[in-house]
Amino acid sequence: MNNALDAEECVNDAYLCTWNSIPTQRPNPLLTYVCRIVRNLSIKKYHANTAVKRNSYYDVALQELEDCLPSSDTADKESDAKELAIIIDDFLDTLDKDNRIMFVRQ
Repeated sequence: MNNALDAEECVNDAYLCTWNSIPTQRPNPLLTYVCRIVRNLSIKKYHANTAVKRNSYYDVALQELEDCLPSSDTADKESDAKELAIIIDDFLDTLDKDNRIMFVRQ
């Protein structure tokens, strides 16, 4: 994913995990021991970043399709919304300034 922050986090986690898990005797070879820790942490981070809920790849694809789909708003919905706006405006005209402000803020 080429994310510098994720790479830095993996390095820091590798230091911590190595420090916490190193056996009393030095593993032979040490490089293999540390590389395995880094590999496991990297895979864990990759799976966390590409989880279904966090993967924005599909969101972008759906946004591109939005222009192709017909609008769900119909003329009836638009006229109902305009009529409701007129009714609310008429109601607000009957209120004094303080009550009108309080109504709009709620």
